[in-house]
Amino acid sequence: MKPGFLLFVILILISVEAVAQKPKSYPEAPEKWSKPEPIFSKAVLDSFDRAEKPTVTADGKTLYFSSILVTHLTDTGWSMPKKLPDRIAYPNYAGADHPIISPNGKRLFFDWFVGAWFAYYVDWDSTTNDWGPVQDPGPAINYSPNPDLSPGADAGCFLDDTTLIVLKGGFGESYITQWHSATSTWDSVVSWPHRFSDSTWDGLRFITDWGMAVTRDRWKVYSSLLNNDTTREGKYSDNYDLHVFYRDTTQPTGYAGKPYILNISFMSDSSYFAGIDSGRFEGFPAITADGKTLFFAADYSGKETIYVSHLLIDENGDTVTNAVKQKPAVLPTAFSLFPPYPNPFNPQTTITYSVPTRSKIKLGVYDILGRRIRTLADGMQSPGEYRLMFDSTGLASGTYLLLLETPERVFTSKIMLIK
Repeated sequence: MKPGFLLFVILILISVEAVAQKPKSYPEAPEKWSKPEPIFSKAVLDSFDRAEKPTVTADGKTLYFSSILVTHLTDTGWSMPKKLPDRIAYPNYAGADHPIISPNGKRLFFDWFVGAWFAYYVDWDSTTNDWGPVQDPGPAINYSPNPDLSPGADAGCFLDDTTLIVLKGGFGESYITQWHSATSTWDSVVSWPHRFSDSTWDGLRFITDWGMAVTRDRWKVYSSLLNNDTTREGKYSDNYDLHVFYRDTTQPTGYAGKPYILNISFMSDSSYFAGIDSGRFEGFPAITADGKTLFFAADYSGKETIYVSHLLIDENGDTVTNAVKQKPAVLPTAFSLFPPYPNPFNPQTTITYSVPTRSKIKLGVYDILGRRIRTLADGMQSPGEYRLMFDSTGLASGTYLLLLETPERVFTSKIMLIK
């Protein structure tokens, strides 16, 4: 083989290796969420084709999804979804779809397909205890001020009961509008987070076809973006993953232009999370008013359904709560310390334990010499199942012990940190 040709082959191999080992498209977000769990059992999920496009009230207890069903959080979990009346799911149109519920649960936006997806809404009538007549929000919402964009409006979110963000123009560009009760109209429809002016764009554009959620303080924006490399090991795949944009007051738009991928995209029982299968989908995020509970649609098990995750550590590195209490279908009957997941782990693992009666408990992490290195929970806790995340940042690889001290006994479990 000629030296020149050999050099050419080596350079090609080096370039291929460089592409294969390219860094992630987006950095991982500093905030951490609990492992997502489906809100419906398989039996419920099998009763309809798919569960997607969730939208939730401020308290996180009433959720609308798909086209259009509603479910409520009860003492035994989420209720069996019910279809909204046919006058909302208009039979002559390909809809209703893409629901958006106001935080107080009194106004519901949705789409009907009339040549394009156009937005409509209904208001709750407390007299009849039912949804009122379908209303057209008008051209300000359904037609863009940019003549280059197609008409229509798609799934967005409410910032509060009178402030709406819609995705418009066929490309999922975000617009914001305000309801004025005096005139019963929506006005000031402008591109968000920056204003549209003279057919030019200035600054950050939030563009997503798969929904978005904005915290009430407008500090964080959650959306779904195409990611070309989502595994920690650098395995290449094309997936739609959940991301977050943070507020940056130093920027003209008020937001940093760099999105961060959520750790949600690295945790699941499914091969989709491991990056074994490409084409994973996460989208249509919906967040509660306190910013601590996130609902979204995903196809981890091969069938799209709705998952819920809870904020454990915020973007400043502060623990949101010592533990996130899940509302179980039945209260625990005994103290338990469940196997951590994942285990082995790096750098985080989720720890779950149950408390049957109001009790003082203490949960800590110890090294193999019996020295306590972290206290994860310490104090009185009400009955329920608790879930928290242990972050091992700063610790050396090796075996550690979890100790759950209860009034009845001490539970132990080994965990292994591998770096």
